[in-house]
Amino acid sequence: MKCLLSILVLFFTFFPGTAQDWRYMKSEKIFTSLEEALEKPAVVYNLSLSDRDIYNKDFSGIKSMLNLRYLALDDAELEQLPTGLFDQLTELRTLSMVRNKFTKLPEHIRKLKKLEYLVMYDNEIDSIPDWIGEMKNLETLILPRNKLVFISAAVGKLKKLKDLSVGDNQIKNLPDEIGDLTSLEILELNENKLAGISESVTRLKNLQGLHLNNNQLIKLPENIGLLQKLETLQLGTNKLKSLPFSMQQLTRLDHIGLENNPELVFDKGLRLPASLIQINLGKLNITEFPDCLQPCGNLERIELTETRIETIPDWLGRLTKLNWLILDDNRIKSVPLFLEKMDSLEILRLSGNQLDTVPAGLFLLPRLRGLSIDDNPVRHIPSTISASPSLEWFNMNGTTVPYLEYKAMRKTITRKMEIGHDSPYFFDDEDRPCYTENPEYKDAKTFIEQSYDPGFKGSQRLFDSLLNAHLDRKKILQMFPHEKMDSVELRFVILKNGGLCNFRYPGYPDPVLKEEVDRVMKATCKYWIPAQIGGRYITGYTQLVFTFLINPADKDYPVKAYAKSPLPARPRDFILEKD
Repeated sequence: MKCLLSILVLFFTFFPGTAQDWRYMKSEKIFTSLEEALEKPAVVYNLSLSDRDIYNKDFSGIKSMLNLRYLALDDAELEQLPTGLFDQLTELRTLSMVRNKFTKLPEHIRKLKKLEYLVMYDNEIDSIPDWIGEMKNLETLILPRNKLVFISAAVGKLKKLKDLSVGDNQIKNLPDEIGDLTSLEILELNENKLAGISESVTRLKNLQGLHLNNNQLIKLPENIGLLQKLETLQLGTNKLKSLPFSMQQLTRLDHIGLENNPELVFDKGLRLPASLIQINLGKLNITEFPDCLQPCGNLERIELTETRIETIPDWLGRLTKLNWLILDDNRIKSVPLFLEKMDSLEILRLSGNQLDTVPAGLFLLPRLRGLSIDDNPVRHIPSTISASPSLEWFNMNGTTVPYLEYKAMRKTITRKMEIGHDSPYFFDDEDRPCYTENPEYKDAKTFIEQSYDPGFKGSQRLFDSLLNAHLDRKKILQMFPHEKMDSVELRFVILKNGGLCNFRYPGYPDPVLKEEVDRVMKATCKYWIPAQIGGRYITGYTQLVFTFLINPADKDYPVKAYAKSPLPARPRDFILEKD
């Protein structure tokens, strides 16, 4: 079973202000107005106040709410609490004071003998004091993103504590008494300054998640294998040199992160537990797949990126449950044929390697949804891509596949598939061109504010790049042998179902430049997105001004062009009416 508490820690870390909501007393009203709560304090069980409710205000009246179970005083720049605020709140179970300016844990808290949940992330607290040991019922202590440098040994007295989260602080050492937390399930210490972890941690018999990313760890406790309930071990971005052999004893471990440990060496004979489902090995200074993965027959996801490996070992084919294989930015020179038989593969990423061919059978894998070969010297795409039963996206930017082959390949694919390539291709020889002259559309008569502006798919910069890549410079320079700047204004219709029609050129544009604009626009017409109003596509006019900069003396870029809409930032585009 996945560790639910671990998921909750991640949830409140990325969505602050919501994670503690599950601690509300569910059967009672949640008061969010202090004035309303003070009118009937005896029935207030849940009180959630934020900056506008308590900033620079007297909220000492909370002390009269004797039945209070849940209290949140968030986002109010609090530095201290009113005297005696908690003296009579003997029933309080949950206290949240996040995103304030406390430099110490308020000592008033020690009076809350029934408190189970204390969350104070995003403050300036520098220590966990000795009196914390008096909080015998505390189950969860959440203090990320403070300025903690010291944790009192008294924390070991919290026999009911299940979750200790102190990530993103300045902690260099943990007290040995941390090993006395016999109920602890989650220990989150990411982004601190720990150089080591005491052997006492191995006494945490109920620990399920140990999070140590972004520290300065050189080694792990040799007896880490004693953590028999450990499911998640995060060790990314440290200075680890080796792993303890006892790790093989972690029979419930399903997720381990070892990325960005450049000095890590996998000793001969080391084996990781067969229970592993996911592993991250990015940014390691290794030249081959670690053999310690061979017993891990349950692996479903491997991330091994930015290393010096050149080959994919045959034994990887025995990992029959593997569905994500991420091997970007290595030095892999070939794709082994056994990958064609790994029917469980769903995502295969091989970008940034040294591949020149792709096995035809890869495209026939029954579950493969995504394949990336960006930035490889691949010269040819097998025709089997058109028979792929499940491929949804295929990235091939930065390959050496000829443009004409890429274009021909696109026409053979009948199912919906996103194909990433360096540039869109022209539809100049389609049976049904997407540009038409449609007499039923007349000039605009109505103006309306757009909720989504029409434009080129991707970005204006992408269109400018495509425009410059396909200009007939030779023809333009023949007509303009001297330096010149000129512009062409185009007014056209983007149809609500896609495609363009009714090009109109106000004024008197140069015929050569007008012809260039006309040719490029018609060739790219399927890449223009219509406007939206209220989530509904509409047919409408829009405008572009094409500026041409001609300088025959510039050997690199004698002709440059860019397009820009003359409409304001929030344009009022023309909406069509039919006669």
